Amino acid sequence: MKQLKFLIFSLSILFTNYTFSQEFDMTVTVNMLNNSKTDKEVIRRLETDIFDFFNKTKFTEHEYKVEEKIKASITITINEELSNNAFSSEISIQASRPVYNSDYSTPILNYYDKGVVFSFFPGQIIQLSEKSFNDNLSSTLSFYAYLILGYDYDSFSLFGGEPYFQSAMSVFNNLPLGLKADDVTWTNRGINGRSKYFLLENMLHSKMRPFRQMFYEYHRLALDNMWNDVEKNRAIMLSSLGTITDLQSAYPNSFLLQVFGDTKHIEVVEIFKAADSGQKRKVKEVMVLTSPSLVNRYESLK
Repeated sequence: MKQLKFLIFSLSILFTNYTFSQEFDMTVTVNMLNNSKTDKEVIRRLETDIFDFFNKTKFTEHEYKVEEKIKASITITINEELSNNAFSSEISIQASRPVYNSDYSTPILNYYDKGVVFSFFPGQIIQLSEKSFNDNLSSTLSFYAYLILGYDYDSFSLFGGEPYFQSAMSVFNNLPLGLKADDVTWTNRGINGRSKYFLLENMLHSKMRPFRQMFYEYHRLALDNMWNDVEKNRAIMLSSLGTITDLQSAYPNSFLLQVFGDTKHIEVVEIFKAADSGQKRKVKEVMVLTSPSLVNRYESLK
């Protein structure tokens, strides 16, 4: 699969020296309370250590050229100081990948993780946690890394992200039982919840397998070819998105579909605002299924 990415986005003819590096080009922001009692150096170190974790850790066996690195961002907003080194936060994760033969990057994941509680103190090492549990911050960031890799690889190759989704599940499986059951950001309790576990469970569930095919077709077969024939590839995209109707019936209220709608609604509106009225109506009907309460997102598709 990685070879396919090299083929699609190769810029090697422009370079005489090749530089290989890790997978991520991650931007990190930590926002603190205005009346925070925590030493600003702790927050600065937290931001730096998270940056280093994503941008200096090797998550796959593949070699990435600089131009192939996955562009992503993480914003941690600390809402409450539970103690000097313990925090309750909201974490926002965004990731994108380039679209072939354009200067446009398409969002592949836009995820908000609310109520993440973690501890951090200077000198603490954020560790890759695929095979063992170290602390909640390490596991949370490791999960995000593998999740983004899974989405990225799935967008280039049919089911290409499977090993990374499985690695994300390994991170979850190594959590203490209390986190798995009682932490709202991780919990596997209930049906079709809104936790990291359910996002991943949906992605790996056999009933949602067609979602991953749709995700691949949307990006690789339609979006990457828009430069060549907009009308033709918009029709391919619409046909692929039609899968959402069946997915909603097979797995009602899927969190995966909600996250897809959160990630793609702006892009879909932009792509289809110049379509004919029939295509607008159909794509609106389909995309509303991802988040029925947010039908206003698609009001411009008339």
